[in-house]
Amino acid sequence: MDDKKISDCADIGDLGLPDESILFPCAGGGFTRSMTLAEIKASARGGTKLYRALFRESNQVDLGDNINVLENTFGAPIVVTRTGVGTYAWTLAGAFPSGKTFARIGKSDPGQGEICLWRGSDDAVNFSDADGDSGWENLTIEIIVYP
Repeated sequence: MDDKKISDCADIGDLGLPDESILFPCAGGGFTRSMTLAEIKASARGGTKLYRALFRESNQVDLGDNINVLENTFGAPIVVTRTGVGTYAWTLAGAFPSGKTFARIGKSDPGQGEICLWRGSDDAVNFSDADGDSGWENLTIEIIVYP
């Protein structure tokens, strides 16, 4: 729903199609471009973007059932891929600038091995399991990008 644009004529219960838009008036006259719900939410937070998800580690290539995205205000899907044994990448082009990206991971069982999450580049946040594919359940992933 966050990537759909809202029509200025749409019923609030029906957010319409992605190509519908709303024009926001400018103080100096005219209108701004249309905004997605994610952009509106980010604007309300001063431009801070959030991604929160629950992650279940798997040795499968298709991770669709292993990620439960709880919140994503980046305005586009963040793609998660398995990059090797015990390593994964959360990717979105240009979304994770240096000096503005905060990445945090929490584990459900403190008795298991070491894991870490870090900003790898402007395009990726990386995950590593020191023990390989340990089969972690309900890891909490949080990525925050400040303006």
